Amino acid sequence: MKETAIVLPTRVIASAPLLPFFDDETTLSFLDTLLAEIPLATLAALEPSTTTLLDATLTRASHLSSSAAFRATWTSNFVRLHRLSTKGGLASAGRILAQGAQALLPFVVTGCPGEGAALPFAGFRHGSSDLSWREHTSEWTTELLSEKTLGLDQSQVLATLIYRSAATREQFAAWVEARSNEGNASLDGAEAAIRALLEVGAVHKVDIAIPQSIAIHFTERLFAATTPSTSEPDLRRVVELMCSSPTTSSAVSTFVAERISSIDRDSFTPIVLRLLSDLATPSPSFGEHLDLFVNSSFSGLVRRFAEDEEDSPAVLLLVQELRTSLPPCFLSALIFLPQNASQSSTTACRSRAISSTLSLRLRLPAASISWSRSLWLLPCAVSISGR
Repeated sequence: MKETAIVLPTRVIASAPLLPFFDDETTLSFLDTLLAEIPLATLAALEPSTTTLLDATLTRASHLSSSAAFRATWTSNFVRLHRLSTKGGLASAGRILAQGAQALLPFVVTGCPGEGAALPFAGFRHGSSDLSWREHTSEWTTELLSEKTLGLDQSQVLATLIYRSAATREQFAAWVEARSNEGNASLDGAEAAIRALLEVGAVHKVDIAIPQSIAIHFTERLFAATTPSTSEPDLRRVVELMCSSPTTSSAVSTFVAERISSIDRDSFTPIVLRLLSDLATPSPSFGEHLDLFVNSSFSGLVRRFAEDEEDSPAVLLLVQELRTSLPPCFLSALIFLPQNASQSSTTACRSRAISSTLSLRLRLPAASISWSRSLWLLPCAVSISGR
């Protein structure tokens, strides 16, 4: 049976332009009233005018400071906000849901929207003593896991509950097992929640039964990514935590070795560099992969410096990450090896220019990079891992 869309009164719809002038209390009261007018069964069939008004109101509410009124609105409308974000397609509902969930913790979960920024919920966040949410934990977890896949906001909300609730951890572990049987891609979007589950397990020294194939799948996603994404820190952290298992670490190491050997010289990314940097500290085998990755990346960089008049965004990001991640002793221990001793002085001058360019791009002293007549940059005996 087709659901009938709810049509709000004209005077309510006409109030949208006044939203920027509402104070905090009026905004939350207006949002409560709007949500109460919309039955759960009709959230997927809203009139365009209603959707527009809801979106504007939710966006306005997401910028409010902490208050008891905000907590009450967020708690009482959790299910509606979730369904508006999933079935109703309102991203603003997902954002406010995630922001409210972050307020349950005394810290900010990395990878959340606006990562690194101070959230405007200091009173609620520091209020780990505010335990009114506990009576809703089972209901909220069941609601979130009713979807076959998780979006970024839903995963962040679930991560918050996982950090705080043993019952949520048990429910989510069962959900992961069921989804993984349908293929690892069905867990895309759940990175933050999986990270939370593994981090709690690490703190309590409890083994979490996450299929090894998920670590391989997430590693493949990082190798395939060409631009940074909000989920990248969670993907890297999940792989790092799963590699604490020797079996998983060995499987990921084998996969990484195969992938590095097949990377095109212009396709080295800072994303993989960050992953290998994370993994190299606890594992010597990943230190070797990091050495190989960096050494191999220089060939493409030198080619780009020689042929491109301007650095592409991809080159700039890789160079920045090299400067950030690698020790100065490694960056300064670079040499150009000659290919043909009979090359002309013109070619030699061009090689010198490339050497100077590389020094400038990496902000190294020009003298720290010796030059010859080759366009191929190779590392000296000094390795990143110090071996």
